[in-house]
Amino acid sequence: ATQWGGGDAVQQYAGFTAYDSVIENNHAESGGGFYVRTGGLFIHRTQILNNTATLYGGAFFSFGFVSNPNLHDSVVAGNLAKDGGGFYSWGRSADARATNSIITDNVAEYGGPFYTRGGGFFARNSTIVNNTATVEGGGGYADADTNYVPSVNSVIYHNSSPPVLLLDPANTVITYTDIEGGLLGEGNIDADPQFVDLADGDYHLRSGSPCIDSGTSAENGLPDHDIEGNPRPQGLNYDMGAYEMPPCREVPQFDITSFDPEIIWPPNKETVDITVTGSIVLPDACNLISAGYTLIDEYGEHSSSDTLDVDEDGGFMLSLPVTAWRDGDDKIGRSYTPVSYTH
Repeated sequence: ATQWGGGDAVQQYAGFTAYDSVIENNHAESGGGFYVRTGGLFIHRTQILNNTATLYGGAFFSFGFVSNPNLHDSVVAGNLAKDGGGFYSWGRSADARATNSIITDNVAEYGGPFYTRGGGFFARNSTIVNNTATVEGGGGYADADTNYVPSVNSVIYHNSSPPVLLLDPANTVITYTDIEGGLLGEGNIDADPQFVDLADGDYHLRSGSPCIDSGTSAENGLPDHDIEGNPRPQGLNYDMGAYEMPPCREVPQFDITSFDPEIIWPPNKETVDITVTGSIVLPDACNLISAGYTLIDEYGEHSSSDTLDVDEDGGFMLSLPVTAWRDGDDKIGRSYTPVSYTH
């Protein structure tokens, strides 16, 4: 399009809805993928990829009163513009909103992922990562006229420096978000989110990520699923970002490699320390939080349980006191069986 909306233009109280679609390789002066003016744009499970704008909003440009693009479970990636590589929002109550969405690899002079002017941008459980601003606002740009930039349960990290430019921080209302460089706000953290593969664009969280269970469930309008349709939350609380980390349900491999001594003799009712060594091997997606052991006595006496000290490689060694005795009628003696558990 020579002016507005290379993929689609929504004008004056009209609306456009996309499900399970791809909007790719379009170009316009403003709004490479979409242009919306005083209308509605509703995007579900859709990819907006590699669109370009000469001026504003590589993926989309929202302009005018009550122009509210809504992204759900979608990806905005590889778009390019002068301002707002991902999108540009301009006007009173022109609020762009992203829920369970990924905004990545977008490029602009100002505001790699987004540029807001007069309106605002609201991110819920979204991941804003690997965006580039050649001048300012790698993680987003809000100029002095922006009303607010709220975010909750999101990740804004690994964008070009400075990662975020917020000219009116009092109106940001960013909470429970992993934001690079840090920002005052309830529940906010500044820590590497530990993506599975940042270089290849796999933004699932690794086990042990500081974003797991670090979100909140108290905010209104939070999604009950993640970008892949997995239920939220699955742990103690919501995870930050577009992906919910499922709990580890696979059974780890538990091996006992040696007992010492293997036979306790004589049965004189004295206490003997048995040394037990072994290892725990976890599935790739799992993280060992704690481990323990239970020693079960064949006769139902002198059993014990406690936590297990496991090293980084999964190995362990423990010393267990047992009593050397047997029932007089038991020809083969008494046995102890170690049984493991992990969670």
